[in-house]
Amino acid sequence: MNLSNASCEANLSTTPPQLGLVPGKSGDSGGPVAGPRATGPQGELTPAVLPRADESLEGVGESGGQAAGGADVFRRGKQGLRRDLWSSTGDGAAYSGMVGLGEAYFGAFFLAIGASDIQIGVLSTVPYLLGSLYQLLTPWGVRRFYSFRRWVVFNAALQATALLVISLLTFATQAEFWKVLVLLSLYWSGGLATSPVWNTWMEFLVPRPIRKQYLAARMSTSQVVMLVAMPAAGLAIQASSRSGYELICFGALILLAAGCRYFSAAMLGRKTEHQSWVRAAAPHPVEAARSASAESGRQRAREVAGLTIPFFAAMQFAIYISSPYFAPFMLRNMELNYLHYMFLIVLSYVGRVLMLQWTGAIARRYGTGWVLMLGSLGMIPLAGLWYFHQSFLFLCFLQLGAGAAWGCYEYAVMMLLVEKVTGPGRLSVLSWINSCNGLAMVLGMIVGGALLRGLGEGDSTFICIFLLSSLFRVLSLAVFPYRLLREGGAGAVTPTLVQRARID
Repeated sequence: MNLSNASCEANLSTTPPQLGLVPGKSGDSGGPVAGPRATGPQGELTPAVLPRADESLEGVGESGGQAAGGADVFRRGKQGLRRDLWSSTGDGAAYSGMVGLGEAYFGAFFLAIGASDIQIGVLSTVPYLLGSLYQLLTPWGVRRFYSFRRWVVFNAALQATALLVISLLTFATQAEFWKVLVLLSLYWSGGLATSPVWNTWMEFLVPRPIRKQYLAARMSTSQVVMLVAMPAAGLAIQASSRSGYELICFGALILLAAGCRYFSAAMLGRKTEHQSWVRAAAPHPVEAARSASAESGRQRAREVAGLTIPFFAAMQFAIYISSPYFAPFMLRNMELNYLHYMFLIVLSYVGRVLMLQWTGAIARRYGTGWVLMLGSLGMIPLAGLWYFHQSFLFLCFLQLGAGAAWGCYEYAVMMLLVEKVTGPGRLSVLSWINSCNGLAMVLGMIVGGALLRGLGEGDSTFICIFLLSSLFRVLSLAVFPYRLLREGGAGAVTPTLVQRARID
């Protein structure tokens, strides 16, 4: 909490949704997207969001409580709080830059280095699965490092270093399939391992009274950076493809993405933390066994996992039958240029941002379960509608709709886990959900790849894969957590996350 291709189905960058967000939180630094998984157009914090030097923080500290970061306000002081908020904003902006310049174009990059359609499927899913398995070490890692900050900075630097090496290999024309596979596994390991820890850390770091305003402003900044970075990268790739410097351009963009993530890691290293926060979020197993509240949290986590994992995994399986193969279909079979490819990516992101303005209100009125149902129903026809791919105008509208459907789905997933998984059980349950999703993604990729290998790589095979994906999405509703539809609509929050653009 996760989390591409060219359809709004799988990130155009091949980026799966990540789990691990908290209310009013942007998942763009510690882990996911940056996607719309946060922002105001001003791009900076206003006095209402970032306390002025003459503003008293006493009320913030008292009402925030320790779990919300309030107990630390007095120790940090006003300047310390200001530094933490600015650092987090810089971190989010830099992470969005990494996604917009690099991750959003992974699918196109795989084609540029000569990967086959089946290899693209492997590169789009297997690294995520390996990263999700590494994420299972997160509770142990936090206890071992005895620090949110050290764990998050270490894994953010790991992610940046993986990009740096991919860039250098690309410049040297040595970006071979197996090398990229290993490096992407490190990339996703670093990204997924930071996500749940970063979100838990932010709960303590940002005082509750200003959290919603601040995270909304942070999301605005991140969205602006994303909407600048993605088109800029797409235009650069299109220009380079005409002059024969396509690989050099990809290498340069990935190098810039690595620089953004290194800067993000530096900003993460400037933020405050307390050992009491670590003990509360990741207690030692012996201490947790003695705690009645921890046992209650684990029981709730098991209930949530049993209720949601079957559906999440079934939907991911269905999606990834087609998701890894949208980029090769568009760029190789449809022969779209990079400008059109970039435009479709941006449209899916815009659709998601627009929909997220409404999901909070829908959840408050009808309940999070209905938002999940709305998103799931919206995602069912997306892959199959690529049957009408001859019309680029139709694909533009399809991408907007796909972004809206994914906005509903990912917001609902985020809120379900936020509302129902709290305390020490959160890190473990999020890690297990991501691992199950990763396994489902790989299985779906294998089904799609088997069809490509058996039937050939013509247009009709791709359309068959897309239609099959939509069929399995319908079947996934058999394990939908319908019990959630009976729950009320109180308590939902306005989404403030930055997510990756996707294609379905």
